[in-house]
Amino acid sequence: LSILNGLKNRGVEDILIACVDGLTGFPQAIEAVFPEAEIQQCIIHQIRNTTKFVSYKELKPLMADLKRVYAAP
Repeated sequence: LSILNGLKNRGVEDILIACVDGLTGFPQAIEAVFPEAEIQQCIIHQIRNTTKFVSYKELKPLMADLKRVYAAP
């Protein structure tokens, strides 16, 4: 929160998109300082969070399907 306030004090007026990695409290801090910012989780962290629920033998087919999803227009 202090870092975001420091950025705002140095002239940053708005953040359009914030890509976060799951750090606890970070989305709330961004929202407190830049309430109009769109907050989304990093794609790599989304994929990692998805794959931890899949058995190793099913990982390759899942990744092929996810590749098609994330490459879709």
